[in-house]
Amino acid sequence: IKDFCQLTAEKKLDGILCTVWDDCSVHLETVWRGLYDFALFSWNYEDIPAEKAHALFRHRFFSPFLAPAVNEFQDSLETALSFWDTALVIGGDRENYHKDFKLLELPDISDPGSWTVRNSGRLQQAALNVRRYDTIKSRISRSMQLAERNVYALSVMYRINELQVYPAKLLLLLETFDKATAAGKNAAAAKLLDYVNTFGDIRAQLEKVF
Repeated sequence: IKDFCQLTAEKKLDGILCTVWDDCSVHLETVWRGLYDFALFSWNYEDIPAEKAHALFRHRFFSPFLAPAVNEFQDSLETALSFWDTALVIGGDRENYHKDFKLLELPDISDPGSWTVRNSGRLQQAALNVRRYDTIKSRISRSMQLAERNVYALSVMYRINELQVYPAKLLLLLETFDKATAAGKNAAAAKLLDYVNTFGDIRAQLEKVF
């Protein structure tokens, strides 16, 4: 956004068209920051860093209390959604049409531990995303208490965060199942199934807010 607006200002063009892209959500509440950034840079261009622009957005859109950087969560949420998008597939993605999607294979109970080795990088990202989820959840919850306006936007992003962490937690439970001893397989499988069964509620809560 900033680069295009800077180019428009330097070339003294009459204007620039703003488009909204569905990266990870069709909900308008997730793109307000981009629209505010576009307005900030296009109406009267000033070379300020993204962090300052986002602080101004939080100040104006939610509350002056949310301007400090400690309340930033949207960058982290966008990063988390990048993992969510392909966490359970090994071929294909949501942004492009594919005839077939290659889903991640499940652990082979006859070869315990091998699934974990093959997916070590993915599992590291999953663990990182769970930690990121906790931080995002804490910051959004605090923001909902301090916000003076547009709390609904925060509610939408709170539910998106609850959805995006689902595959990360699922992967870690699959890892636990894969590494479990024969005696512990049933308990690990039960925990895995219990978590799978929570998806209906996660979806229902998201749809209720949306």
